[in-house]
Amino acid sequence: MYRNELAVKDEVNYEESRKKDFEQYDMLINDKFVVEAEKKLLLSKLEGFSIASGIISIFLSILTLISEFDYYRNESITLVLLIFWSTSVMITIFLLY
Repeated sequence: MYRNELAVKDEVNYEESRKKDFEQYDMLINDKFVVEAEKKLLLSKLEGFSIASGIISIFLSILTLISEFDYYRNESITLVLLIFWSTSVMITIFLLY
């Protein structure tokens, strides 16, 4: 009878240790997926930032060329350039966060 009780206790301990091992394994896998998802999110934010900054730089260069040609005739272009530049800076800051 004593041997049967020890065998049952050993089996219960084995099952409990297996459950703990599976729980730890699940936690490790979940942590790995969370880290991968955070990496993908960060990369997508950086891609969005690089695309937005490229578009903004193109528009700024076009507006700079326009303002250089029309500076003496129309000073409002410089104001438009300033407004557009400040808006683009706000958009890029928004995309970063």
